[in-house]
Parts: sequence; C-alpha cells; structure tokens
Amino acid sequence: MLDFNGVDPAKPNEPIPDGTFAKVIMTIRPGGLDGDSPIDRGLLTASRAEGSDVIQLDCEFTILEGPFARRKFWRRFVVSGGKVDEQGVSIGWKITKSALRSILDSAHGLDPKDESPAAQAKRRINGFYDLNNLLFVAKIATDEEGRSELDAAITRERPEWAKVMAGEFVPPKPGARRKAAGQRPGATPAPQPPAWQSASSGFGHSGPQGQPAPAAPVLASPPASARQHHVMYVDDDQALVFLVQRLLRRRGYEVSGYTDPHEATAALRAAPQAYDLLVTDYNMPGFCGVDLVREARLIRPDLPVALASGYVTAEIEQAALAEGAQALIHKPNDVEELCATVQRLIVGHDPA
Repeated sequence: MLDFNGVDPAKPNEPIPDGTFAKVIMTIRPGGLDGDSPIDRGLLTASRAEGSDVIQLDCEFTILEGPFARRKFWRRFVVSGGKVDEQGVSIGWKITKSALRSILDSAHGLDPKDESPAAQAKRRINGFYDLNNLLFVAKIATDEEGRSELDAAITRERPEWAKVMAGEFVPPKPGARRKAAGQRPGATPAPQPPAWQSASSGFGHSGPQGQPAPAAPVLASPPASARQHHVMYVDDDQALVFLVQRLLRRRGYEVSGYTDPHEATAALRAAPQAYDLLVTDYNMPGFCGVDLVREARLIRPDLPVALASGYVTAEIEQAALAEGAQALIHKPNDVEELCATVQRLIVGHDPA
C-alpha cells in the first residue's frame, strides 16, 4: 500500500513572464514519421486534426539559466501540408523556414544580413535532426492563462542577444496584449483610413493580386477601446488557424478560430453582436467561403466580412462582392500581413 497522506500537494509553477528573454536548448520530440533525410527517421509528427495532411516538428525548449532555469516550453512547426500558395508550396512551411533560419542565426551568432559563404554554410543542415541541442536566445510568449511558447529567436544584431549570451539579466518586453493593459485611459489612436472601398468601386486588396489599396499606417497594437475587438477566423487548416490566433491575440484581439464553417455559423447565429470582424477562407472541404459570407450577412448585415484565398481570381472577387464581403485578402506568405489587414479592417469600421 502506498500512503500519500501528509504529503504537501504540488504547487503550480509561477508563469514565465510574457516577453522573457532566455538562453535555451532545443530538442525535437519524435512523433514516429520519417523525414526525407535518413537522419530524420521517426522524427516528424502528424497533426491530430481529423483529415489534416499537416506534418510537423514537435519542438521542446529548455531554459538553461536564470530564475526559470530548467523550465520548458514548446512549439510545433509545420514542415509540409496545409494551405499552399500559388506555386503549391505549403504556407506553413514557408513560415517555418523563416523561424528556423532565425534559430540557426541565433545559435551561430550570425547577423541575419550576413550572406557570406561561411554564414550560408552554417545555415545548411543535413536534416531536422541537426536542430537537436542547438543553444540560442529565445523570446518567450506567455498568454493570460500562463501557457508559454517560443515567440521568436533573437539574433545578434539585437542588444538582448549579447547580454543573454553573457548571462546578464534582460528585462522582459511583453507583447502588444500585455502592453495594452497598461495604456493610459482614454488614449486614442490617430485616425486611420478605411481598408475597403465602397461596393461601387470594388474591393480593397492586400497582396500582389489586383490593384493595391491606398496605404494605411499599420499600428503595433490595436486601437484602445472600451473592450477588445473580437475576430472570428475560419479555415480548415488547423495549423493556420493556430498561427493567426496566436498573432492576433498577441496584438490584443480576442480571437475565435474555427476549422468547421458550420460550427462558425452556429456560433455567429448564437451571438451575432459578439464579433467585430469575420475572416473566412474561400476553399474548404465541402464548403465555399462565399456561402459563409452570405450566411454572415443574413445573420448580421453590418458585420465586416473578409474572404481570404491563396488564389485570387476575378470570379472569386465578383462572387464575394455580390454576397457583401468588404475585403478580399490574398493569403500572404507571411501571416503577419494578414494580421495587419485585419487591423486595418477593424480600424476602418470603428465609429468616429
């Protein structure tokens, strides 16, 4: 018999502060799927989402020094599958390549602008397995529920890199969401022009397709208001939903992400006034985003609605415009661009 009476219950760890800089070591948790390289046998992980073809790297990061030494956090990187661009390349993989390059630059002390042969050689690896045991400087994102993940790798041109590598303490730099909580009450942003045009003059576009909309300043965080703006984001690619949710929440938005458009419609019907913007993918299995645009406009005619597509054609534009969409977003190679477009849409719709 094992007796656990008289034992103090475990206490939850103190959350890692949002924006913490730390020296970390990276390891990949094998998921049983083989990569293209012989050294990547059993290293990759399949998405748990039903019907998803996304393959990921399941990465663990351990803090090496300071008050949070030995604490761990995680992040999954898409290496294949999910939504693709016009060339058929996974959008998630493009984002992953940028993130992994930053990790390699941080680990090897490379300036991101250094394109010398020696620097390029250090950015080449034989397989994902070579990422194991890389030591680099990380910035850690922590949400309001205390969950932490890798925000970004810090490279040597940033002053934090040398300080962290030398074992110095660097004060955290919280993301926009944390900063927003401390904004001066009553602060108002500079006026911003609307991100869309009237139906008679067509769409405002983001991305290379069509005529670009007039440039509008992009704020680092959403405008101060009496409440958070609430975005509904719908896409059957679970990995892309996760990325967009993460980035928008870091900018202070409340985000409800759905991979099932039927569930999204039901949620909108249940609380039509709860949302400030709907962004939906165009092409989803057994469902067209234009149909969701139509349903949303029937449920709440004044709700700003945007349609996102990796393949922007005149036919898609005409169909979306006819159903009342106010913006057509060309799916960017970097979801940061999508986040900026979302912000312009909401700022443009706010009453004066």
